[in-house]
Amino acid sequence: MGSGCAPPRYQTLPMEGGLNHGDDITVFSARVKPDVVRVELRFQDDTQIVLRPVEGFVLYTLPKSHWPRGYRLTAAVAYSTVGKQLARQTFDPKEVGAYPCSRPVAIGAGETACP
Repeated sequence: MGSGCAPPRYQTLPMEGGLNHGDDITVFSARVKPDVVRVELRFQDDTQIVLRPVEGFVLYTLPKSHWPRGYRLTAAVAYSTVGKQLARQTFDPKEVGAYPCSRPVAIGAGETACP
């Protein structure tokens, strides 16, 4: 009987993760297999951030400058030591509710979300 996360070597996918946000923070986090040596985050404004896994995990706090449309995260790409792409996760920059904001907008059915 056990609980918690399995070690990254037992993962079936090279990279598993995504975006999470709170009232004043947005982060990208993922578990990666041991053969992943870097993860590139790509943004709408052509900015790229390189993350190096630590014990099978990557974590990046997106600065507020990357919250508005036109600057948002569009992809996370995992690479091997020889530069082979092992995984790619895409993000829709038009998705509502993925980033914090000061003024949520109506999205229908009486619900509101950040644009």
